[in-house]
Amino acid sequence: MAVLTPFAQAHRTRLLLVVIDLYAILITFMGGRLIAAAAAGAYYRSGRQLDARVQPRLEATVFMVLLLLAVSDLVRAPALVTSAIAIVAAGLSLARWLRWRLWTCLGSWSLSALGAGYLWLAVGLGLRALRQHPLWVLPTDALHGLTIGAIGALTLLVMGRTQAMTTGVRPERSHRLLLIAIFVNAATGLRLMAGLTRCLPRTYLLQAAVVAWSSACLVLVWFLLSLPEASRGQKHNGDAGSHDGHDIPNPT
Repeated sequence: MAVLTPFAQAHRTRLLLVVIDLYAILITFMGGRLIAAAAAGAYYRSGRQLDARVQPRLEATVFMVLLLLAVSDLVRAPALVTSAIAIVAAGLSLARWLRWRLWTCLGSWSLSALGAGYLWLAVGLGLRALRQHPLWVLPTDALHGLTIGAIGALTLLVMGRTQAMTTGVRPERSHRLLLIAIFVNAATGLRLMAGLTRCLPRTYLLQAAVVAWSSACLVLVWFLLSLPEASRGQKHNGDAGSHDGHDIPNPT
């Protein structure tokens, strides 16, 4: 640590960009496969079939482009090079999102929320390219399309959704997960809007973004803490039998 600390301090900005690039690779894999499965299920329930699911070739291409972006940030490649790589990654991510045709599954808010999080990945990578050539948004503001929009939305929603499913709670029945999606997207929009202003409204927008982001995290903690209790209730009712003929209610 004594050897690494001076290096980390001297190259803090460069290492931060590399970490964000690597996290984007993880989000591409995790979010893409979860959304593909959820979208295929939604199509099946409506009597249709989704042909473009995981899209492994396109996914692998996005991986390689994002890895190239991370290497470019690590070696401090010219701004034109990193911008071009980020634009390509944004275009590929958008193409993958478009092939899922999630706008035809608007009846499932959970799927729509996950799709919005993945769309932020494409938007965030586009803003990541503009970071090198700030025209209307500051470099530090541009990164929030990725950190709050894509990474934040998909991380919080996937954590809540996965834990809910393991305890027998249907994500679609949970109003708290819907609140998390609303708060995260609101925080992203407010944070990017703050990047457009250079006067007093910027402070208010930043404060509102903080409130929205903190609310999303608090609601997630509230939701996760309620799940073990719900699981015990389901187990208790299951042991007692289902002779009453009523389904066990899922918590909201």
